Amino acid sequence: MLRLFNPGLLKRRFPYSGRSGCHSLRAVLLLLVVFSTAGPAPAQKASLFEHLDVKNGLSQGTVHTILQDSRGFMWFGTEDGLNRYDGYDIRVFKSIEDDSGSLSDNWIDFIGEDTAGVLWVGTLNTPDILNRFDRMSETFIRVPRDSVKTMFTRENHLFPEYTEPSGVRWFGVGSKGGGLRRFDPHTGDTTIYSHDPSEPNSLANDEVYSVVGDRRGTLWIGTRGGLDRFDEKTGKFTHYKNDPADPRSISDSYVWPILEDRDGILWIGTYQGGLNRFDPVSETFTRIKHDESDPRSLAGDRLFALYQGESGMIWVGTGDLGVDRFDPGLSNFEHILHDPDDPGSLSSNNILSMYVDLGATLWVGTRDGLNRWDRKRGRFRVYRHDPGNPSSIADNQVQVMLEDRSGNFWVGTPGNGLDRFD
Repeated sequence: MLRLFNPGLLKRRFPYSGRSGCHSLRAVLLLLVVFSTAGPAPAQKASLFEHLDVKNGLSQGTVHTILQDSRGFMWFGTEDGLNRYDGYDIRVFKSIEDDSGSLSDNWIDFIGEDTAGVLWVGTLNTPDILNRFDRMSETFIRVPRDSVKTMFTRENHLFPEYTEPSGVRWFGVGSKGGGLRRFDPHTGDTTIYSHDPSEPNSLANDEVYSVVGDRRGTLWIGTRGGLDRFDEKTGKFTHYKNDPADPRSISDSYVWPILEDRDGILWIGTYQGGLNRFDPVSETFTRIKHDESDPRSLAGDRLFALYQGESGMIWVGTGDLGVDRFDPGLSNFEHILHDPDDPGSLSSNNILSMYVDLGATLWVGTRDGLNRWDRKRGRFRVYRHDPGNPSSIADNQVQVMLEDRSGNFWVGTPGNGLDRFD
């Protein structure tokens, strides 16, 4: 049975990052900092997961965004509607034809709350509109995005984004195209940068997978067509693309994660070409790739996340070969993988999401189960769906996680709704 919570009792402050009450796959992977080598541990057989799915009133089973607002309400964005959970009931908000007070679209890709406590909702198919929620009438006012002059205290993007110290926000929409967007909260202006085949200094590609600002104030953009460096004064992009004839060029033009380490070195992960170390002086790349003959090389060349921990070690999240970590001065990689003979290892090498909760516990979502890292014992505890146990996790594919202010831990799956873990 689903145990419910009262939002009025939520008194513990939730540690928002300043931008999000939840994290996209790219962002939560960056939280991988408390790892060490895993040892054996038995998988959990009788876990306590409480399910919130379409049977309980959720509008659709795929949850992309989660946010808890200042009043304690939980908001869930799905591919077919916005859901508000008050601890007792779910209220669904959808786009209704010929009803201007309804949402502009049903695929929710952004939920945010501003400094005045106003809730704003963005959708995939109406990217130029933000829906402002009127709490009294429980209706929406559709506002052109470029006219919205507000600062968000809580927000969750489905897609990559970066916020400058000044508050200016940059974001892309991944494989959906749409280019790079710049939003100035002080003026309310939105500028869209797109690829123009006739303009060589335009954005390399409209599929943007990462946006990072370095310590020198330079903006770097990872796209499907290469790595771009943006000059805000001229509005022009400098491109770094793979050149098969030049071994000092980037290894692959399909760029995903970007990391600036503590020494100011830029590391770039690619979809098929492994890892690249960028020298900002010579503007050349050193390629680091998987080598079948070297067990200490990178585990695989498809990379989705990069993070540097307090010790200086750099962590690498791969698409289907687990997690690597290495000392940037040595470049010898330690592999953290699924081991079918070790129940305390990762449940799967295909990582979908990671999250660190209020207690500094690391959670890893994969295509075959949820993993909780036990730092004291140096091993994982694995949670999988068990058809014979209604209190087990609803689905083995875990794509989004969030801990709310009362300590409830929420797990979103790509088709079976939400779980709350006890």
